[in-house]
Amino acid sequence: MIVQSVAMPVYNAKDIAWLPMEGLCNQIVHHEWELIICEERHKNQLGPKFFYDYFDRLPRCRKITYIGLEDWVPLSQKWHIMGRA
Repeated sequence: MIVQSVAMPVYNAKDIAWLPMEGLCNQIVHHEWELIICEERHKNQLGPKFFYDYFDRLPRCRKITYIGLEDWVPLSQKWHIMGRA
């Protein structure tokens, strides 16, 4: 049973997105959790494959949800979108 959600808003993070992902890979967790990513379309977009490639390395992560947005939205709106997911 998933007991925690980790939300990650992303924008223009192609050069640094590996840092939080590696941090999540190195966590010691004793419960199941999910990762929710929200990213807008732009020239440096990572896309879902970048995040799904980490799935096997994320300890006890049971689900990755990638939310792709067509247009830029304010960060507060991204949190709202991920909260509804």
